[in-house]
Amino acid sequence: MTALSAGSDGRAPVAATPNASPYLYFSDDRPIYLAGTTGPSWRIRRGVVRLSHPSPDGNTPVFAGIARAGDILGSEIQLFGTYTCDAYPIGEVELEAWLQADTRSLLRTIAAAERRTVEAISLRAGEAMDRIRRLFVILSGETAQETIPVFIPCLKDMADITGLTQETVSRVVSQLRRLGILTRQGRSHGVIVMNALKKLPLQAS
Repeated sequence: MTALSAGSDGRAPVAATPNASPYLYFSDDRPIYLAGTTGPSWRIRRGVVRLSHPSPDGNTPVFAGIARAGDILGSEIQLFGTYTCDAYPIGEVELEAWLQADTRSLLRTIAAAERRTVEAISLRAGEAMDRIRRLFVILSGETAQETIPVFIPCLKDMADITGLTQETVSRVVSQLRRLGILTRQGRSHGVIVMNALKKLPLQAS
């Protein structure tokens, strides 16, 4: 497989030397790729990626969904020749070039995309606590571990993903901390008590 790495500004993947890592890493708010540009498709090895459509006014992106480990990013390149969404990392993300384009692989990719669409809708439906809980379950990778380190997005990102106001997100996160379910470790990292998070009673919408 041809090794790939980020360009000098982190915005566009470029061919790397044979001795370079075959993986692409992102850990900040620079885009993995932007709608309308071209490039390869990627498989997410680790982490979560936020997808959005450029807004008509060019100011506020429209949330389009979330992709996580195992999902394929940019598979639409196979059909349209360009990316249709902007892709941004949520925390640390590790990608590898996806070179399979056989029918079975594409069908699996389409099925996964449908599941993620349902997931994205669930993140924007229901009461605030339910939305934030679903988001943290996704960010944790739905592990069976009792406690797990988790990246904590900024309030703006969580509000964009869940369709809530930043004030509401802040209130819910503070409540999770008071309950001992979320413990912050620095500005953007923390530990989640997963069993307690999943056992929170569903709230009526």
